[in-house]
Amino acid sequence: MAYSCFTELMKRMNQNFPHGGAMDTHFANMRSLIQILDSEIFELMHQNGDYTHFYFCYRWFLLDLKRELVYDDVFAVWETIWAAKDASSSHFVLFIALALVEVYRDIILENNMDFTDIIKFFNGKLSNNESTIHSVVCGALKVWNFSTSISVLKKCLHALGKMIGVCVLYPFNSKLSATFSS
Repeated sequence: MAYSCFTELMKRMNQNFPHGGAMDTHFANMRSLIQILDSEIFELMHQNGDYTHFYFCYRWFLLDLKRELVYDDVFAVWETIWAAKDASSSHFVLFIALALVEVYRDIILENNMDFTDIIKFFNGKLSNNESTIHSVVCGALKVWNFSTSISVLKKCLHALGKMIGVCVLYPFNSKLSATFSS
């Protein structure tokens, strides 16, 4: 049974390894999420050595945050990510990663962290399992709800514009719909 579960997990995670293309997609989506939802931290990342490539998240995406959380919390996060695939978004791991950054947002900004600082910080914090799973998952759900609301609003505005024969312009970044589509 354990072997079968592991095999299925590896099939699911296969694209995250070097021969797959998922890691680059995760980094690009993470960049879009931060740029749209937290421009202040994006600017800091861009100014301090431009670490908007988000390589500090590599470990997070490789195995759905397995190394970043305490043992019992890993299962809760995995269940959330896997259930979200069918219930909300197959990219829910991005929202968890964004929530991890947001949980420590103030510390990152106050310390004006560069790439080396943020790697050391997250490796130390997360390796010591100091993150609180409740705040991370709740933060991910808030971001997902926000993104869903914007996506629905865009569709409603577009439909309304079609109904009344007007081109509706909205101030949302075009990356938004690509980033949040499931």
